[in-house]
Amino acid sequence: MPNSDLVVVIVDDNVAESRLMSEVLKENIPDMQVHTFKDCQDALNAFQDYSIYDVPHVVVLDHRMPQMNGTELLSILSAHANFSDIPMIVWTGYLDRQVEKQCIDEGALMVRSKPRNFQEYCNFAKEITYIAQHAQAQIME
Repeated sequence: MPNSDLVVVIVDDNVAESRLMSEVLKENIPDMQVHTFKDCQDALNAFQDYSIYDVPHVVVLDHRMPQMNGTELLSILSAHANFSDIPMIVWTGYLDRQVEKQCIDEGALMVRSKPRNFQEYCNFAKEITYIAQHAQAQIME
């Protein structure tokens, strides 16, 4: 039986930003499970361990990371049958039209600039929560 809690994965090499987003998300929905990874390879390893029942409802990826960037991970996950339907959001501190187009072409639902202040974190967390709830409702149908 699928878990009734919302599950969000955040992949970002900036641990402070991941932690803050995780805390803001859990403030909105205390039972939300937020899994954070500091690099794409750790996240990819975790995805290989997920069963069909514990696949996250939303994945948030940083675009610029060492070794493998978020767009590369996005491409890998989007091509995998078990993960291609997961809404994926790319957030970046360096948003430009080329990055945005590349991410959308690789399967991102949306591309956003990283929040610059606490209010923007709260607004972004509300968007992520809404998307996760919508994805969960589709799974439950």
